[in-house]
Amino acid sequence: MSGRMLKENIMAGLPSRMKSYNDYVGEVVPPCGEFAPRSASITPPWMDIKAEAGSANRTSLHDEIKLFISYMRLTEDERLLRKDLISRFTRLIAKLDSASSMRCVGSSVTGLCFPTSDIDMVITFRPSHQSFLGPSSPKYRLSSLVSKIDTSRFASKIESILNASVPLLRITDAKTGLQIDLTSDNGHGVRATEAVETWLNCGERRVIKGLVMVLKLFLAMRRLGTTYTGGINSYLLFWMVVAWVKLELPDLLSGKKSPSTTQVRGDNSLDDLLSRMGTLSLQGPPSQVYTRDDQQTDVKHVDLGVALKSILKFYGESFDAKSTKIEISSDSVRYRYKGTFYSVQPFLLSINDPAALVNDDMGSKAYAFKHVQATFREAYRKLELAEGRNMKKSGGTLAYILDGDYSAFVSKREAMVQKWRRSRN
Repeated sequence: MSGRMLKENIMAGLPSRMKSYNDYVGEVVPPCGEFAPRSASITPPWMDIKAEAGSANRTSLHDEIKLFISYMRLTEDERLLRKDLISRFTRLIAKLDSASSMRCVGSSVTGLCFPTSDIDMVITFRPSHQSFLGPSSPKYRLSSLVSKIDTSRFASKIESILNASVPLLRITDAKTGLQIDLTSDNGHGVRATEAVETWLNCGERRVIKGLVMVLKLFLAMRRLGTTYTGGINSYLLFWMVVAWVKLELPDLLSGKKSPSTTQVRGDNSLDDLLSRMGTLSLQGPPSQVYTRDDQQTDVKHVDLGVALKSILKFYGESFDAKSTKIEISSDSVRYRYKGTFYSVQPFLLSINDPAALVNDDMGSKAYAFKHVQATFREAYRKLELAEGRNMKKSGGTLAYILDGDYSAFVSKREAMVQKWRRSRN
């Protein structure tokens, strides 16, 4: 499959079979689906107040990102709505399967969710009856819930995705329109959520959260935010941001590197990589480990605009995925030489899952990584050009890369609150 065909499938929201395919040319993926631009000039919703006051063209990229984060923060109604939904669904499952327990995981717990984001929940089944699929099979137990949930009228829609590597029920709440993604608890969801929360409690929380939220929407509006299409899901994105913040940001802030010169690349030989390990590990030899608590540089006053441009350039241009992998543990992060194990598809990002009990390369499923790189690279160049020439859209500088149509997003956000309020009257 060519890179062009892969791009077409991504924009159509379709998966591609890429496991055995060789290298391809990365292409820029534009906003598509509900975010496809429908006019030449779009003012994103977080800039509406500034646009009305005529001050959008005087707002720095740093301040625009702060406005974006503020806009995406849950309102009190949205917070109560999600809390109520989780409570109602937990009570329902307790009635339908008393030999089970529920737990919320993912971005709704870590605070990295958007107001319209799905709610991830895991269900723990205690041993019950046997089935032809095996003793207390989670797949069987999940499938047995479908008709019961449907009969309860809790859901307006239920999707059974039971043949996936992780069996899933996607349940749309009739009262709000929000979705719950329900999976059987294998321990990973809880461990992953705890790992994210742990790293968010480090000194760089503000920078990590700001970058994750902006890049999460950037990818989602291009259908590059899920491994279903070969993109970068939000969990993988979080660890990419953590790696950049811990391994690249300190040198950027101390002046040892600039956004235009930061590089982790070269030819793919071991000798070449070893010769430039000082670049890979920043302030020390390749064995140096950078932990959550390392505070080599004060990040309290990091310019989020500079950070956004720098991380886009780093993963879009500078990071050499063919020779370098990112290794993360419960409390450390570092670069490693890839070696010959990745000879089939060496162009893929390699980054391990710190919450996995066995070595799990999260990047192996992101087969559209070269398209992500090309799209990051273009976004960096757009921001550089806009700021360098003092070019301002009516919607601000951030609109050069988050340049989609937000009408469906805004409508869904407003509608779910209105529906929830009516259901309570």
